Amino acid sequence: MAVAEMAIQAARLNSPEVIANPYPYYDQLRAASPVHGYVDLPPGTVPGQDEPKISWAVLRHADVVEAARDPQTFSSADPLQAESTAPTLMLVNDDPPRHSKLRAIAHKAFTPRRILEKGPWVAQVAAEILAPCGGRCFDFMT
Repeated sequence: MAVAEMAIQAARLNSPEVIANPYPYYDQLRAASPVHGYVDLPPGTVPGQDEPKISWAVLRHADVVEAARDPQTFSSADPLQAESTAPTLMLVNDDPPRHSKLRAIAHKAFTPRRILEKGPWVAQVAAEILAPCGGRCFDFMT
């Protein structure tokens, strides 16, 4: 398959039909290649006004692990956030060393003991949210 054809296919990741059910499409892309680069408009951008950015679709577990360990090639930095003066603590939008510093702070709040302490509260909130369903079965994803 030609590189241009692959890029066009990867660009379909944001199409409504793929967003509705991405798994068959992931299988097709994964069969062709484990990594796809494509041009994308990140969340919060305006088509025709903002410049698209290069994005990556990494589709195999081993490749995801490798990409996560290589921030020089596969940066997690959000270009829009980097250009903004607004503060953020979103770990997914930073590379080391800032990511490591923020993760160390967050780690203190998410110890196993603290998570277990929140169990009753989470169960209560979940019960309140699901109460209108009256115990009926339903497809959560839908």
